[in-house]
Amino acid sequence: MRHGPAVAHRQPIFLGDDLFACQPIAAAVQQAGGNFIFTCKPTSHPTIAEYLDGAEREEHRTAAVTRGKRTTTIYRWLSAVPMRDTKDALSVNWFSVEIQNNKGKRTYYNSFVTDLPVAAANVAELAACGRARWKACPRAVMSVVKALVRKIPPGPIIPVAGSDAGMRGGGRALSDG
Repeated sequence: MRHGPAVAHRQPIFLGDDLFACQPIAAAVQQAGGNFIFTCKPTSHPTIAEYLDGAEREEHRTAAVTRGKRTTTIYRWLSAVPMRDTKDALSVNWFSVEIQNNKGKRTYYNSFVTDLPVAAANVAELAACGRARWKACPRAVMSVVKALVRKIPPGPIIPVAGSDAGMRGGGRALSDG
């Protein structure tokens, strides 16, 4: 958290891939005054996967037509999930984003953990932040998204140093069309 103290007054949201979604890093981010959105693969996080199994998740759906192609985006989330199977486990909020084409075929899926509150009003913005980890997004756009999520003046969103920028991480793009 080399930059944490220097930007803590801006309340940054640290973004990272699945390797960063562990209690020591999440706790370090919080201790430095930031928040986090980390990719969360079910295979890497058995406690979270077990907790989600059979749990009733909240859901929000949106539909869009872009260049004549209809897509449905499904957001699901569950709050207060333990990050690991210990008594001192951090409680995180888990959410996922799934995109389906007009035939109902999944074209994208990814899941994330965050310490930010997740609700129908902000899940799309949180997912945009999480997905932006893998995309080249204009800084101004991401500052606006962060302001919507946090309802605070725009500040920096910082990808975690040492991660593989430009890769899709835990998510898979099954189709570019």
